[in-house]
Amino acid sequence: MTTLKTLVLFISGMVVIILDQFLKFYITKIPDSGIFVVSQHNFKLILQPTANPYIAFGLKLPEWLIFSLVIVFLGLLVYLLIRAIKENKFATSLIITLLISGAVANLIDRLCYGHIIDFISIWFYNFHWAIFNMADAIIVLSALALIYLEIKPSS
Repeated sequence: MTTLKTLVLFISGMVVIILDQFLKFYITKIPDSGIFVVSQHNFKLILQPTANPYIAFGLKLPEWLIFSLVIVFLGLLVYLLIRAIKENKFATSLIITLLISGAVANLIDRLCYGHIIDFISIWFYNFHWAIFNMADAIIVLSALALIYLEIKPSS
């Protein structure tokens, strides 16, 4: 892989981490009641800082297990990234870099605050559907893109 492509990977990863941390810092200045961004019919999007000590989908696990899973997950992703770089698969490398960056951004929260700062709250009717942050969105979208790359027919 060329130096330019490697630089693009590095910059992309750093942008995700820095932007995520900036948004979390800014969002924590908002009152706990949140700010309505969108309120249309039965849909609401609220920016509302929330401390989340759990992992994906609100799973409650001991802190030592969460850190262990994150380290194993990051190790696996770094291995896959090195392999993708060696095979000169730029798209795969970029997606894995974004996954790693999202995980690192959330790990920074855990190390600094003891929890993750979620702030994008979505409601349908009176049902609270989800609360997440930018790193979570990057992780999910990158995972879906990686799955797509793996299952799409080769041309």
